[in-house]
Amino acid sequence: MLPDWLPVGGPAVYVQCGLWFDAVVVASYEGVRVVDGLRERSGAAVDDRARARLVWLVEPGSTATWATMAGVTVQRTGALLVPPAHTPVGAPLRWWVPPAGDCLTHPDLLHETLALVITGGPPTYRYLSPDCHLGECWACRHGDPPPPPHRDSSVRAEACAHACHATEGAVR
Repeated sequence: MLPDWLPVGGPAVYVQCGLWFDAVVVASYEGVRVVDGLRERSGAAVDDRARARLVWLVEPGSTATWATMAGVTVQRTGALLVPPAHTPVGAPLRWWVPPAGDCLTHPDLLHETLALVITGGPPTYRYLSPDCHLGECWACRHGDPPPPPHRDSSVRAEACAHACHATEGAVR
């Protein structure tokens, strides 16, 4: 089942950003590397060959805390030209990753993959849980880093309890 805003056939249509999705725009040459990094975790991605860019769709408002990243544009307002679900082969506006479900990509996964591809490091607004030594699971990253602990501070870093970590008696 595809979303109501997505045309099944016919011409491309303009769809309001900020209502159904925010659009994350990257140059095609970097976008291909992002698709490779996301693999099956990527939601639908528009290939705008005329403008040499790839566009991902994420939940509206989910990009509000993203730090600015060179080469990445987030479109929260205005409209995005969206191709129909069934785009003819060779069309200048087509789906690089075909639409499925709600067509959205998980914003944290996309942000982290963009950061790795473009800057070679993690996004600046996240930190790795102190006990996470895997560094591969998006769920192991939690919000803003805590302030440095002080003697009389009640601040502490909590252990990551995500299922990707082996716990006593657990099978991985």
